[in-house]
Amino acid sequence: MVRMENVYFLCPKCQKLYEYFKELFREEIVYAYTIRDDWMNDYTTLDVNDSKHLETQCWGCDFATEKYRAKDFAVILENGKVRAYGKYWKEHKEEFEEIANKIMREGIEKYIERG
Repeated sequence: MVRMENVYFLCPKCQKLYEYFKELFREEIVYAYTIRDDWMNDYTTLDVNDSKHLETQCWGCDFATEKYRAKDFAVILENGKVRAYGKYWKEHKEEFEEIANKIMREGIEKYIERG
């Protein structure tokens, strides 16, 4: 079983390991609008429809993608190694191997960005 404290997001652009990645969503909210007796506006929330994923972003650089979600950039750190976990890294094996080998060679702690 994977311990969550060993899971990070690996950015393909800045090649750093993050505890967080950003995801942007658009939510559709339906309001009922009316004008009260005192001519003030009055809104009532009727429904919050499904939200739509807009973009996933790296926390530390300007990397952004509409195609992949944050979980697709997940990697697992265990026994001094970086292991691909997310869909992006499984689809980009060569790129992952290059970055992972560099991180392991130079020291994992150097690449972890906290907070």
